[in-house]
Amino acid sequence: MEQADLLRRVIELLEDLEITYMLVGSMVSGAYGEPRATVNIDIVVDLSANEVRRLYGVFPPDDYYVSVEAAEETVIRGGQFNVIHPASGNKVDFLMARRDPWGRTQVSRRKRTRILPDRGACAGAPADALHARGLFTCGVSPRTPALVRASRPCE
Repeated sequence: MEQADLLRRVIELLEDLEITYMLVGSMVSGAYGEPRATVNIDIVVDLSANEVRRLYGVFPPDDYYVSVEAAEETVIRGGQFNVIHPASGNKVDFLMARRDPWGRTQVSRRKRTRILPDRGACAGAPADALHARGLFTCGVSPRTPALVRASRPCE
């Protein structure tokens, strides 16, 4: 499974389960105009304990490695857990949304953005993507205007 196929599948699953999420990291910076090499997919999720079991249930154990215990612990303590597709080596890092005012604000600012040629997804807002990588300076590159373009909010 190619990384783009895994990303497409995970987005569809999250949206089908109505789980609040936002893509962050290299996938988002690439969508906003600053491509970076990546070996994983980073997704911030706002999960409850019940949603962990639902999410775990959509990744067949014959095809994916997921530790439900690690996921449940992440909901309680924060941090991240992983979903790994062993056949391809591709990995999704699910990071729990911060529960402080800054974290809630980041989630509220997420934007619907074209991530793949045929697929949009909720992504961290452009300014948050820049801030997260310490790039929020003038003249980042000739593509800076693309980095700060607004897109429609997620629903």
